[in-house]
Amino acid sequence: MFAYDIMFLMKRADYTLGAVMLMLGFLITFIYGKMSGKETASKVFVYVDTKCVSVLDLSQDFEYAVSNEYGNNTVEIKSGKVYIKDSDCKGNDCVKMSGISKSGESICCLPHRLYIVIEGDSEGTVDTVAY
Repeated sequence: MFAYDIMFLMKRADYTLGAVMLMLGFLITFIYGKMSGKETASKVFVYVDTKCVSVLDLSQDFEYAVSNEYGNNTVEIKSGKVYIKDSDCKGNDCVKMSGISKSGESICCLPHRLYIVIEGDSEGTVDTVAY
């Protein structure tokens, strides 16, 4: 009877310890993610066919039309976020994407070979994911 009580307590303690460790892991990940937030972004680079066609300032509200042999897109910068406002591609997946505002984020329209990326002020920083 005594052995059964110890096994019951051991299983219960194992589950409790596992739950505490899991919650601690989530808490550490959340705090680390908030503390090591992305750097402030300042420039929006617009690429078509791997060639930079425009560099825009993220701090100013602006609309930019991108027209090429693949189609037409309208890039909008509003309240510090970049969106693709309009596109004549099939499916409009690029229009449905949410706005981007942090360094390293990107939006792409594959049928039109359009790629929009945000880069911050500081260069040469170590990537925390690769580190």
